[in-house]
Amino acid sequence: MNKDSLSATRILRLNRLVQQLQACGKNGTPVGSDALVRDAGYHAQCTNHETAVRLLQRDIQFLRDSFFTEIMYDRVRKGYTLESLGSYVLFSFLGVPAPSIAA
Repeated sequence: MNKDSLSATRILRLNRLVQQLQACGKNGTPVGSDALVRDAGYHAQCTNHETAVRLLQRDIQFLRDSFFTEIMYDRVRKGYTLESLGSYVLFSFLGVPAPSIAA
């Protein structure tokens, strides 16, 4: 399978990732990779924390490259912020509730 494919599982994971970034970004606080891994459901798909962090980083790069989503990393505050969705569309924007990822 192509690593850049958009399986249903990946779409759900990307939606949860962007939703977490949006929620934290409302108060201007960067969110760390550990919190994103935990709250966006990456542990459900990975055998260890390091693998989950790498998957998170690949998803962030995929959002940047494929949808022009502006996700910035603040080295001083050690966290990610969502500057712009680019062309990425969330389920919630369409009025469709985002299904949960099984833990």
